[in-house]
Amino acid sequence: MSASLRSLVALCLLVSCGEPGEPSAEPGGLCADDDECADGSACVSSICVDARPVQVPDDLPWITLPLHAVRVSDDDGMWQCPISPDEVARWVDEANRIYEVARIRFDFTADADGPDWTDVRSTLLNRMVGNADLAWLEEIAAGDAIARERPDKVTVIFRHGPGSLPTGGGFSWTDYWFAALPGFEATWLCGHQNILLFAHELGHYLGLAHTHAREYADLAAAEADYAGDPTIFDGDGIRDTPPDPFVRDLTQCDPAAIHRRLAGDELPLPRDDVMAYYDSPAMTLSPTQAMRVRQGALVRTGQDLRLLLPGELLPPIEGEVLVEAARAHFGAVEAQTDMRRELGNWSGDAQLFWRGVLAARLTLTLPVAEAGRYRVFATLTVGPTHGIHRLAINDESIGGAIDLYASRVGHDPPRDLGVHALHAGDNHITVDAVGLGPRAPFAGFGLDYLLLERVP
Repeated sequence: MSASLRSLVALCLLVSCGEPGEPSAEPGGLCADDDECADGSACVSSICVDARPVQVPDDLPWITLPLHAVRVSDDDGMWQCPISPDEVARWVDEANRIYEVARIRFDFTADADGPDWTDVRSTLLNRMVGNADLAWLEEIAAGDAIARERPDKVTVIFRHGPGSLPTGGGFSWTDYWFAALPGFEATWLCGHQNILLFAHELGHYLGLAHTHAREYADLAAAEADYAGDPTIFDGDGIRDTPPDPFVRDLTQCDPAAIHRRLAGDELPLPRDDVMAYYDSPAMTLSPTQAMRVRQGALVRTGQDLRLLLPGELLPPIEGEVLVEAARAHFGAVEAQTDMRRELGNWSGDAQLFWRGVLAARLTLTLPVAEAGRYRVFATLTVGPTHGIHRLAINDESIGGAIDLYASRVGHDPPRDLGVHALHAGDNHITVDAVGLGPRAPFAGFGLDYLLLERVP
């Protein structure tokens, strides 16, 4: 049985279905194509799912991220990374331009004797290249020890590299607590100094992957992989960044190259995406990327998660806290920890995860201290084992089904579940598994946290 047919059968067990050939246009109902779904919905696995694009609210509060620069040399003081405070400031200025769309500002004082600068002697750190290093675990432990001295700051380690010439590469990820950068003039892109590298590596630190799934040496290699489905080139699993068939050729440096032709198909390139490898003076973030790095900024520096959104929000209700009282008809419910092993910054480094099966239901409690009307936001996890679900709060449907399938695991921006009348004590959220992703083995559901806002 195909995934689409299994999804249809599952949905018919949960809602009233019409005869074949009479699909419903209601949100979360059955469909044969997008034309049979209401505005803002799309037909996925024969189900109308919510397809409204992510938007960055205009009135987001600014998030300030203090930076601390660590310039490294060998144990004997030799081979110091060629970087100055003023050069770091130039990189920070460009990062602030790019991250303005996310209302994030990096704060750095360009003074070698100031509070944001430290010189360290460590051959171990100075010779870092990346996770293929033989001493990788020791390097990470040493870098994390430095970062832990200033947990409210983003630590950036500037190192020379292993050879006689300084390295031009950088790296970062979410399972350690620093970004590694080279000297300012040691890194080049398309014949000029790479002013984009700092913002790119901080994107990894804050939870973003590359837009490309792999690099191709030539066009023939990319065409050999392409079979008409561009998702093979999807590196980040984010819907508002196009799959990236990245080839190291002249296209990388040509600002007019905004498409890649493969097997007669024109594929758009994420030319202006800071997590791509292209050269562009207009680098930016997509709306989903912007909201994801906002959460990363708050989690990684220990700031209040309620700054993620505008409004007077109540403290977050963590998904993993709801596991004990959760009830599922089928499929295990568990608290998953150490989520930093995935690329992202989950609140509390944990989530609730339900290994859902089609036509099964998960029921969660929603505790509220005072009765009233509340706008409810849910930050959900997407991934290759995640399914399509319909949610309701106190038996009131939130509207369209939610498709949580993605090519890689990540946390979605907070999703507005609408305004609901909640009573004091335990309310309930029901999650009905109605569909599978195209390659999902089960209908997984992950909840990072809930946010509530009291409304008149």
